[in-house]
Formats: sequence, structure tokens, C-alpha cells
Amino acid sequence: MSIKIDFPILDAAGKKYLDWTQDIQNHLDAQCLFDVIYEKDDCEVEVTCEMNSKAMIFFCHHLSDMMQFEFIAITAPNTLWDSLKERFDHQKTIWIAEACQDWISLRFQDFASVIAYNAEKNYTTFSSSDNLLKKKYRHSKFVTFPKLITQSLLDEKNKIVLMRNSTSRHVWDKCNSNG
Repeated sequence: MSIKIDFPILDAAGKKYLDWTQDIQNHLDAQCLFDVIYEKDDCEVEVTCEMNSKAMIFFCHHLSDMMQFEFIAITAPNTLWDSLKERFDHQKTIWIAEACQDWISLRFQDFASVIAYNAEKNYTTFSSSDNLLKKKYRHSKFVTFPKLITQSLLDEKNKIVLMRNSTSRHVWDKCNSNG
């Protein structure tokens, strides 16, 4: 009998712990077993022995052999959940701090930071023929992206209308063809 593993197992190093917990919670919720990982007082429904057994089987299929051996004495899913949380939940604090630092120090093209890139990217995407629009947008000092986009789309429509009008027949051409 083969067991279907719905997502990667949790290894002893706890790699991908945050993803793993999200997957476990989603799958337990889909199987109506979500309350088994909480204390009895916090549960919305009464947790049965059958629910605990199903959850423990599910947990065991998504833990590495080393992790199963380490937690072999634990028979309650909420105790296992709390033990894993105690062991690996510190990663959230570490990863968030590291990700924030990486984001701040990330460089795009020739810009010193992401913030500098975001400040300039909307203006540097204009073609050289749109220098007047570029200057207009810079001096308008838009504070929200939707306002900039709305103005940009409006100006683009106006430019199309102007181009269409300039390529249509001129008034004097109509007069000369009738006379």
C-alpha cells in the first residue's frame, strides 16, 4: 500500500517549516481535523479519538523518519504540534528579519536601493519623445501609484486623439477639393 504525500515532508533541520505548517493547517482544515492541533478549551468542535488518530497518521506521513523517531512517544496531535512549534517556530523571526534586510539592501540595475528604483521606475519607462509628460509627472509629485496610472492613461488617450486628428484631412484640403 503506497501512501500519498500531499506536500514535502518536514526534515530534522526544519527546512521549509513555515511552508510545511501552512500546508498542514490547510490539509487538516480540508479534512475537518483542524481542531486537533489546539487545546481542548480552544476547540470549536469536540475532538474524537478517531480525529486524533487520523491527524497523527497524517502528521507521520509528512515527517521525516528521523523526526518520527524523535517524537515517537507523542500520541496527541496537539502535543506534537506544540513540540514542533517550540522547536522550529523561531525561524519565523529569523527569516522575516533576514528577508527585510535583504529587501532593503537589494539593488536593481544602477539604483542604490529598491526604494530609489521604485521612485524612478515610473518616470524612466517613458520614451524620449515623451519628455514633456515625464517632466509633468515628476513635478506633479504623485503620492499613490493609482493616481499616477490614472493620469498616465488619460494622457495616453489624449495623445491618441491628437495623433488621430493630426493625421486626418485638414480643413483647407476639404475646401480645395470642392472648388
